[in-house]
Amino acid sequence: MQTLNHLPEDSTVYIDASKTVNIDHDVLEIIEDFKTNAAIKNINLHVIGYGGIEITNPVEEFRKAVVTTKVRDGVAV
Repeated sequence: MQTLNHLPEDSTVYIDASKTVNIDHDVLEIIEDFKTNAAIKNINLHVIGYGGIEITNPVEEFRKAVVTTKVRDGVAV
């Protein structure tokens, strides 16, 4: 995040995620925050391969598993 914050105005930034299978939720949040703030400094941001990335949010995945998993006699069914 510090590197992104120190980029000079009127820069162009490419983040190439085209070979990425999974990006942690925290990293996606950093990219989204930077995207929002980049316009203020007239920074052109290009994210490549971002569309097909699986978002990893461990807390949300746990909630989904707990809510959708039924347990009968101590065994998930």
